[in-house]
Amino acid sequence: TIELAVFVDEELWNHFIKMHGDRADAQLHKFIMAAVNNIDVLYTQRSIQPHVNIRIVRYEVMKKLPVYSFKQQFSALCQ
Repeated sequence: TIELAVFVDEELWNHFIKMHGDRADAQLHKFIMAAVNNIDVLYTQRSIQPHVNIRIVRYEVMKKLPVYSFKQQFSALCQ
């Protein structure tokens, strides 16, 4: 089993807001599930050995990306 974490960035979220408005959350979820399902189908072919399953263990939509300053990041690394 491959455990997969899916992160959606602000850019894709904004695209879905423009395209789907109030339904953006549901439509984005459907889109991500369809993409992962397509990958899963590829790996469940009988001709592929060993048999692999894909499982989503984390799904996160970053509607606003966190803002970090270089100074904060550099200071944290130097400690």
